[in-house]
Amino acid sequence: MATNGPEPTTSIARVRRPLLLAAALAVLAGCGSPPPPPQILRIWPLPPAPPRIYLRQVISSSEDFKRKPSFAEFLGLLAGRSRQRLQQPVGIAADANDLLYVADQGLQGVHVIDLRKGKFSFIDRVRKGQFLVSPVGVAVCGDLLAISDSKLNKVFLLNAKGKLVQTIDKPGGFGRPTGMAADPVRRELYVADTVAGEVCVFDWSGALLRRFGSPGAGPAQFNGPTHLFVTAEGQVFVSDSLNCRVQIFDRDGKFISGFGRVGDATGHMATPKGVAVDADGHIYLADSTLGTLQVFDRQGDFLLSFAERGSGVGAVDMPAGLAIRGKMLYVCDFYAARVEVFEYMGKDDEPKTQPDR
Repeated sequence: MATNGPEPTTSIARVRRPLLLAAALAVLAGCGSPPPPPQILRIWPLPPAPPRIYLRQVISSSEDFKRKPSFAEFLGLLAGRSRQRLQQPVGIAADANDLLYVADQGLQGVHVIDLRKGKFSFIDRVRKGQFLVSPVGVAVCGDLLAISDSKLNKVFLLNAKGKLVQTIDKPGGFGRPTGMAADPVRRELYVADTVAGEVCVFDWSGALLRRFGSPGAGPAQFNGPTHLFVTAEGQVFVSDSLNCRVQIFDRDGKFISGFGRVGDATGHMATPKGVAVDADGHIYLADSTLGTLQVFDRQGDFLLSFAERGSGVGAVDMPAGLAIRGKMLYVCDFYAARVEVFEYMGKDDEPKTQPDR
């Protein structure tokens, strides 16, 4: 007797549904477990010198967190959708809740990475019909997230739900807003205008308070300023990228000092980008042209170089934005499409695990 065509398909579906449900339940049974503590992947300098810098983690997608996917993620995998992956990370910020915000020029948006849960979300628009085009800088302003877009020539302030609170511009318009840094003491936001050769300071409601710097090569002058960092004491560090140096100002924009030597030798600079300062006064600097990460003291004297140029573990390929929280340093590795997490260990610190061999 002839069989009805749809019956085999229906039969298969009846078998598949409980199998998928069982698999989903198995996945959910492992959800909620925190990711394991970061391991030591590499160290600098090499023995016999005492180690000072540890590579703890490499983040390129949610798959780098050793956790089982949520039910929604599991269904996405069944449907053939890939999990979120970094493409061209350029700017980064960290908040007190262990959230990383990563501006991704390739994907034209900002990743929000929950380090505790190992979960990714993504911001690609600031309001209905208004998509990000070239996000470069991110900064945490209390409960708000600031995003600079170098093509739209705007800075956007979003709340925790991703809703636009304020659009920031300056009189006459930005030339190209790029790196940013927030000062929680004064509730101010510093924005580098790379084309105009200046730094603009706004309050967190978007009002322009002051600006400092002008095009040139002298003290307090800039040639392509890109990334910024504000210390707890209120010192403002500016990567003066095309002048191959870092300049330091007080909160009001008064020039304090600067350092940097042009060249490709250890301690020199070619195109300094990301800059960050830890609580011990170490100045971390990413050089995108040299492909180096270097450490200087508060006087600008060279201390240490780590992470050679390349795409291997612990190498960097056009490093860009830096963020620091405690002893953890987060590095945007632009061409390698990842964020690398380093930890500085002082003389009295002891590693919690041994490096992989």
